[in-house]
Amino acid sequence: MTMNDVKYKDEDDGKWKDTSTINFTEHYTEEGTNMARVRSVNLVFPPSGSPDVTGYKMYYVNTGEVLDYDSPVIDLGMPPVGADGDMRVDVSLIGVLTDGSYDLGFTSVDDAQNESSMSTLLNVPFDFVAPDAPGPVRVEII
Repeated sequence: MTMNDVKYKDEDDGKWKDTSTINFTEHYTEEGTNMARVRSVNLVFPPSGSPDVTGYKMYYVNTGEVLDYDSPVIDLGMPPVGADGDMRVDVSLIGVLTDGSYDLGFTSVDDAQNESSMSTLLNVPFDFVAPDAPGPVRVEII
């Protein structure tokens, strides 16, 4: 099974969608005295059915590069589980990925440190930068 085969329930409209549709949640950031609203990306997947899983890993590369077990990796531990039973990873809080397009691979790890085959999600666009604010506001008396 790949991530492309996995469905998730959208928290906003309650409909099941495949993971190629990214579920966005609101996230606020502050830079100096300015505040911008940036959407964070939740990657959603069902947990492994194996009883001895102790955590998950996410491998990542820029889209088009080779994604394998030698790629950069993030140890996700045990991500939080939503009411629907699926796990959620807020990628913007991990702090490693920047704007761009990535190929992602997820594995489950058991208590003996064996790693599952990789479920992949390819060509995922991330945009964590808010646009510039409009110019200064002025009052015009007419």
